[in-house]
Amino acid sequence: MLQDLRFALRQLRRSPGFAITAVLVLALGIGANTAIFSWVDAELLRALPYQQPNQLVVVNEYANGRTVSDTYPDFLDFRQQNESGRGAFTSMAWFQQRGFNLSGAGQPEQASGADVSANFFATLGTRPILGRDFTAQADTANASAEAVLSYALWQRQFGGSSAALGKVIRLDDRAYTVVGILPRQFKDYNQTDLFVPAGLFLKDINDRGSHSDCDIIARLAPGATLAAAETQQRTAMQRLAQAYPATNAEESAVVRPIRALFVGGDAPMLWLLLGAVGLVLLIACANVANLMLIRTKAREQEWAIRAALGAARGRLLRQMLTESVVLAVLGGMAGLGAAELALSGLRQLSMGGNATPDLRLSLPVLAFALAVTLATALLFGLAPARQVISRGLKKTTSAARDYLVVAEVALALMLTLAAGLTLKSFAKLTQVNPGFRPAQTLKLRASLAGPRYQSETALIAFERGVLARLEALPGVSAVGLGTSLPMTNDHSRADVTIADRPDAPHGHAPHPDLHDISSGYLAALGLPLLAGRDVAQSDQATAPLVALVNASFAKQFWPGQSALGRQFWLGHPRPDNHRLFTIVGVVGDTRQYGLDAPIRLEVYFP
Repeated sequence: MLQDLRFALRQLRRSPGFAITAVLVLALGIGANTAIFSWVDAELLRALPYQQPNQLVVVNEYANGRTVSDTYPDFLDFRQQNESGRGAFTSMAWFQQRGFNLSGAGQPEQASGADVSANFFATLGTRPILGRDFTAQADTANASAEAVLSYALWQRQFGGSSAALGKVIRLDDRAYTVVGILPRQFKDYNQTDLFVPAGLFLKDINDRGSHSDCDIIARLAPGATLAAAETQQRTAMQRLAQAYPATNAEESAVVRPIRALFVGGDAPMLWLLLGAVGLVLLIACANVANLMLIRTKAREQEWAIRAALGAARGRLLRQMLTESVVLAVLGGMAGLGAAELALSGLRQLSMGGNATPDLRLSLPVLAFALAVTLATALLFGLAPARQVISRGLKKTTSAARDYLVVAEVALALMLTLAAGLTLKSFAKLTQVNPGFRPAQTLKLRASLAGPRYQSETALIAFERGVLARLEALPGVSAVGLGTSLPMTNDHSRADVTIADRPDAPHGHAPHPDLHDISSGYLAALGLPLLAGRDVAQSDQATAPLVALVNASFAKQFWPGQSALGRQFWLGHPRPDNHRLFTIVGVVGDTRQYGLDAPIRLEVYFP
C-alpha cells in the first residue's frame, strides 16, 4: 500500500494541471457540504447543554389561532396542579426576558436579562461553576436582589475573577449581589447575560390578564410523552377557563421540545440546503470521474503492460482506488479550509441574533467531512477503476463517460431549476414595499434608567435634548424617536376595544402592534401619512388621548369610510374612559416581521 501511495503521489506530481483542477473541484463540493452540515449540527443535531435535553419542553398557551406567552398566575396554577397528582412533568420553571442597564462593574452596558423561578436552573440540570443557585425564597415577595451571571458576562465585566462573587452591581436603579457564575457551555435561546429572581417583579407579572414575553420550561416525567403532556396542559387550561372566564376562556395549550426555541422555522431550510450542496458534491464527483476516465484512457498502455506482467485485477483496482483516495484527501483538506472560510462568513451574518448558532468544525463535523471524503473517493474512483479491470477499455470508457455526462446534466438541471426558483422568490421579495424608506436611515438605541430618569419630565427633557442636537447635525434631514422599528421583529402588543362596535368575545379582540413615537418619527423613517395629522409636541399626558392607526386597521374596521375621529379603548374588555383614544391620523402599512410576513394591525401613540 505504501508503494501504491508513493506511486500515486508521483503520478499527481507529473500531472499538476489535472491534480489542481480535481482538488479544487472536490474542495468546492466537500467544503460546501461540511459548512452546511456544521450549521445543521449546531441547530438540529448537537445536544443542548442541559441534562437529558430530550426531556425538556416549552409550554405555551394557545388562543385565537396563535401561540401566546403564559401568565405568571397561570404558571403557578399549572405547577400546583402538576404537583398535586401524577403529572406529566417532574418540574416546571418560569423564564421571562428583561433588558437591564448594567453598571457598577466594568464598562456599563445594556445587558440581556431574565427573571426566573427558583427552580429554573435545577429544571435544566445546570449548576453554577462558582457560587450558588437561587434559593426557594426567590419566588416570594421577600426575594433578595441577587444575580447569576453568564460565563461571557463574567469574563467581560470581571475578567473571569472569582472575586466577582459577592460583588454588588446595579441593574437599572437597583443594587444586586452576584451569587453565581454559569458554565461556559450554558446557553439559552435568548443568549441571556444574567438572571434574577422572579419574586422581585411580582407586582409587574402577577396579572392573569397580562401575557408578557415569557416561557414555561418543564421537564417530562419518566415515561411521559409529549402528547400526554399536551393533553394534561389542555385539561389544566379548561379548569382555568372555568375558574377565570374573563381572562382564560377559549384558551388551549401547546407543548413543544425545547429545541423549538432555538431552531424556530429554520429546520426545513437547513435540510434543503444540505440536499442542495449534496447535489453539488455529486456533480463534483462526476466531473472528477470524467477527468480520471480521460486520464485512464491516456494510460491505457501502462495498464496493458501491468496486466501482461501478471498484475491481477485486484492489484490494478487497488492502485486506482489509492490514487482516488489521495485526490479525495487533498480535496478534503482544501475543503476544510473552504468550509472554515464559509463558516466565518456565516458567523458574521448571524452576529447579533438572539440564538446565534455555534458554527465550528467540531468533532462530529470533522467526522462528517472524513466520511464525505471517503465516500467521494469511492464515487469518482470506482468508474475509472472498473474500466481499468475491464477487457474492452475503449468501449467501456466511452460508455461510462456518456453515463456520467447524462448524470451531470440531470443533476445540474435540478440545481439550476432550484436556483431559478430561489432567485425568482428573491426578486419578488425585493419588489415588496417595506412601507418605509430604509436607505440612509440610521438607528441609535438607548435605554434610560436610574433615579435620574424616574420622572416623566426628566425623560421627556432628555429625549427632546437629544432630538434637538441630532437635528442640528449637518446632513440630517429628519430625526424621530420610536419603539418597535419595522423589519426588526421587535413588538409590543395589546388588545383594543373599538368604541362603535360590540365587544369581541374573549380571545378575538383586535390585537395590534403598538408603537410610541415622537413628531419626527414618520418623516425620519419615510412613513407616509395617508390622512389626518401626525403626532405633535402638544399631545401631552394632560391633553386628550390621540393615536394614529395604519391603513389595514382603518380598512378592517371602517371599510370605505374615514377612520379619523373614531375611538377605541386600549384594553379588553373596555376599561374606563381614561384609556379612550381618538384616531387623528392614518399611516401607511409597514412590514414589521420581514418582507415575506403578512401585514399586521398597528397603532401609534404620542
